[in-house]
Amino acid sequence: MKKAFAVFTILAMMIFLTHLPLEARERRGSNVEVTLADGSRIKGELLAVKPDVLVVFDHGAGRGWSLDVRQVGEVKVLRKSRFFDGAGIGLCVGLALSIRNLTRIVSDDRITFVNYAMPLPVMFCLGGLLGALASIPETLPLNGEFPEENQPNLEHLKRHARERDLDRSGEIR
Repeated sequence: MKKAFAVFTILAMMIFLTHLPLEARERRGSNVEVTLADGSRIKGELLAVKPDVLVVFDHGAGRGWSLDVRQVGEVKVLRKSRFFDGAGIGLCVGLALSIRNLTRIVSDDRITFVNYAMPLPVMFCLGGLLGALASIPETLPLNGEFPEENQPNLEHLKRHARERDLDRSGEIR
């Protein structure tokens, strides 16, 4: 028994160590969609949030913008779709419920399709719905006329930026 445990531990460590990243990855900022006061929109990665400027870079176009906060209407923090993550979890829960129901059916000598198979699609859809709800973009309004009202939203946006520690002069600490 001890030998099997040791072999299992060594195999688990080998698998774990082979999947470690070989190089450190750079932190990425969240993808945002900035709506300006004139109605135009800019999509890209949020690089930095300064007291009076948002720095956004669009990797597809290879272009960056320094946007004056007074001209920004709102910022949407875009999120990856979590539908399939939630649906996968729901499928696992539905499968567990179906197996539980199957063991009850076998012991009761009654076979009903609804009791056995119904949790699978229901939990799949419910998990997918919850995953989709977790993917809804977060919208933060910025009103340039009143900069003191923007401070909480700008502080919240700093958590989504690539560079979080910028002081007033724009230098990284």
